Amino acid sequence: PPWKIIGRQSTDVIAVEDKVVGRALHIIREEAAHDLSVGRLSDRLKISRRSLELRFRRALNRAPYDEILRVRLAHAQSLLAETDLDVSQVAEAAGFHDTRRLSLLFRQKLGLTPSDYRRQRRL
Repeated sequence: PPWKIIGRQSTDVIAVEDKVVGRALHIIREEAAHDLSVGRLSDRLKISRRSLELRFRRALNRAPYDEILRVRLAHAQSLLAETDLDVSQVAEAAGFHDTRRLSLLFRQKLGLTPSDYRRQRRL
């Protein structure tokens, strides 16, 4: 099976009815690795944090913070598979404040350490 699918930006559409959530998803996709927080996101959208969280749950059945982590994790996965950056550099480039946080998330979501993930992808 393919190990990676590369989507073009022209076909990468965020299909949600709530325009605020759509804008939030766009910002998350573009800025998750740059110290984005839910508070900063709600400030950018000029909406209360609570309102943003409720709209996210209604539209996507998950919290904005979960989406930020999902995007960061996907970015870290790409970096591990496609570069020779060490794990601490990958953590920083993907927006994690430390390697422990990245490793914890990897183990929770994928059942692997970042190093194990890299080894599997490079076989």
